[in-house]
Amino acid sequence: MDRVILHCDCNNFYASVECIHHPEYRSVPMAVCGDPKSRHGIILAKNELAKSYGVKTAETIWQAQQKCPNLTLVPPHHDDYHRYSIKINALYQKYTDRVEPFGIDESWLDVTGSRLLFGSGREIADRIRREIRENFGLSVSKNRMQQPSSIKQTGKRCFIRFRSPIFYLSENPPLLFWKLSPYVQSVI
Repeated sequence: MDRVILHCDCNNFYASVECIHHPEYRSVPMAVCGDPKSRHGIILAKNELAKSYGVKTAETIWQAQQKCPNLTLVPPHHDDYHRYSIKINALYQKYTDRVEPFGIDESWLDVTGSRLLFGSGREIADRIRREIRENFGLSVSKNRMQQPSSIKQTGKRCFIRFRSPIFYLSENPPLLFWKLSPYVQSVI
């Protein structure tokens, strides 16, 4: 049986959580960042309005402000992000006990055994996305079904279907694997 793995990634996570607590941030370009006064300033996350000005994650605050002079700068509230992360991963547990968090706003879910209860991988992903939006006011990236022999990411939601890890590794060049370091690529 093919396995169905969902990659769930919350969109603009830090900025989205800030917008929940401060709805006024939704109508202005806003970025969560370090402290610009103490020169610890990179963009950690931004809302869609800031993105439309070309503001990018990990760029310095001064670069972002050159692109968007009216950018609202917000300090991070890591405790809030952590609380939302725990709640979201608890929601994933409703669909499968095979959840692998990958950072504060991303998780991999093996929903292979959940399809008889909740429908296809696509249906499960759509249900999860809807529940996260309704329960928390956050959005999760769009997904797409993918076969191991033709991996290409379209959109921001990614389903990976594979027969076995050995097949998956042997049929695809390492450069196609997501977030592999150059060292790991050289080893496999």
